[in-house]
Amino acid sequence: MKKLNKKYLLVGISLLLCLTIGVTFALSRETSNTLLNKFLVGSLESEIIEEKPEVTDGKIDKNPKVVNTGSTNALLRVRITVSPEELWTPNGVNNILSLDINNDKWTYQDGYYYYQDILKPGESNSVDVFKEVTLNTQSGYESIKDLLEDKGKFNIAIYQETIATKATDGSGYEISAIVDGKFNSDKANQVWDIYEKLNK
Repeated sequence: MKKLNKKYLLVGISLLLCLTIGVTFALSRETSNTLLNKFLVGSLESEIIEEKPEVTDGKIDKNPKVVNTGSTNALLRVRITVSPEELWTPNGVNNILSLDINNDKWTYQDGYYYYQDILKPGESNSVDVFKEVTLNTQSGYESIKDLLEDKGKFNIAIYQETIATKATDGSGYEISAIVDGKFNSDKANQVWDIYEKLNK
């Protein structure tokens, strides 16, 4: 009888150990998955804000801004398209319209205007894409109203992207667009290149 009880006892202990190991393994996996999420140090979100544009004879007071609504610094680029295209293209020679894009703050390359600084979080750090659209004096039109009567309508569309200020290249080396506390254009271009390669 005692031998039989010892067998049941050993079987019971074995089952208990298996059950305990299984529960421990499940808890370890669950804890591991939770810990992975804790490595996120901030959110990266942005949006375009703009008040209603006002049209006068030769210009449109149109002031789109990009705001970093997340909680971490970002790199920014925008794509601007005007339709019909004959009215304005980036670096166009005979554009009918002009957009007062600040060339000290923005650099045009590969279809995008790249912001030459860090976009910090908060509405107080918003960035002007441009402030007004003007009619070129040699366009043949006397006013925006004349242009609208001739074309029927035109659209100005702005698409914006923000990415983190740091990226890891193919060899595992981390590149940061902030060097010694300041924006570095060459490093920022490298971060954008990594982003482009990842999204091909």
